[in-house]
Amino acid sequence: KDENINLISRSLKYTNEGDIDFLHNRIGLLLDMGRMLRLGKLDSLFDRVAQINQSDPNQVYLLNAEDIFRFRLQKDPTNLDYLYSLSLSQILQRKAIDAFETLQLITQFDPSNEYAYLAKAIVQLYRFKPKESLAIINKANQLEVDDKFIKISKSVTLIAQLMRFNFVQALFLYSDN
Repeated sequence: KDENINLISRSLKYTNEGDIDFLHNRIGLLLDMGRMLRLGKLDSLFDRVAQINQSDPNQVYLLNAEDIFRFRLQKDPTNLDYLYSLSLSQILQRKAIDAFETLQLITQFDPSNEYAYLAKAIVQLYRFKPKESLAIINKANQLEVDDKFIKISKSVTLIAQLMRFNFVQALFLYSDN
């Protein structure tokens, strides 16, 4: 684990000796947060992100984490822990295109996980592609989903319909909640 950090430490952006320990801890936190995304523990994920953002407002660790996960994926390209964590680091950096591409890989390797599709649909909303977002949500709804997913997917669908100026459908969805 530590050798991966040492191998790419030349490209890491840190300012003093304590920062490498800080980075190592943040990588572990991102791995945990990636697992939260994969399991649909979104409330816990948002709480953790808020906590980290308060303690590190510059979020330099996200760029470093992206480099580390990309490096690790060169040796293990189907590692879902790394892929989910990479996508999360890209999402938090607002790298929507990169995040979408990573989520494309995730849905290939983890095709029955509705939360991967949910993240992908949200990224498409961020990219102002509501039609694609709706198609992704429709595909995810064909899977075996839980009640929490259904509630969140209705909200994503509502936003997508509003973005498409489909106010009648949006009103129907809103009144259904």
